[in-house]
Amino acid sequence: MLLKKRLIKEGDFFFKYRGQLPVILILFSLITNYFFTFQLGDTLTRACQIICLILIFFGHFIRATTVGKRFKHSSGRNRSHHFAENLNCTGWYSVSRNPLYFANFCIWLGLAFFTYNPLIILLTVVFFSFIYQRIILSEEDYLINKFGETYVQWAEKIPVFFPKFNSIKRNEIPISYRTIIKNEYPGISATMTCLFLMKLSTDISINKVYQFDLWQVYVALGISFFALSMKFIKHYTTFFKLED
Repeated sequence: MLLKKRLIKEGDFFFKYRGQLPVILILFSLITNYFFTFQLGDTLTRACQIICLILIFFGHFIRATTVGKRFKHSSGRNRSHHFAENLNCTGWYSVSRNPLYFANFCIWLGLAFFTYNPLIILLTVVFFSFIYQRIILSEEDYLINKFGETYVQWAEKIPVFFPKFNSIKRNEIPISYRTIIKNEYPGISATMTCLFLMKLSTDISINKVYQFDLWQVYVALGISFFALSMKFIKHYTTFFKLED
């Protein structure tokens, strides 16, 4: 099999399971953080915390402003195959061909910084470089077949991953906050859960023993309440009954 075809085939597989694959990263990170502990000074620890918050906020901001202003039928949340009826070339798509993947990378890199562990930061970069390279190649193969020269001409001017802001084009679609909440609450819940787990993992790796504290109960209950209440509203009310 030609290398490109093999990478595309791998990308199709990773695309299908892109929501589950980060679980592998989480498990490896928790194990790595336990056996390879890095204790930094107060200044470096605070710097890692600041970087963590900036990256996570920036990533979720990109996701929210992309999902909330997306074209109808420009993308889907389907897991089995690629889908697009329209080519979105404005907003974040005017500075990056894959703004949502870039946003996800920022969020996960921010979580990695929260462990203060350079091995986990490196592991995160390598992990997403490996799977996103293949997923993006798979998606581009689909989009070239779907839109032909229109996609090729656009892609030649726009960076594949990291944004380049010198050619940004405003997306005129009104932002829908309900669309943002409907689509992004699972990701926000996952981010909060990962922060919680990373904090526990770091504390255990430093103390070499689990120490119960009441804040753990409050945080776990808060995350659960948010996720379950959003899920209830989505499935049992008409609040999120929107035409995506």
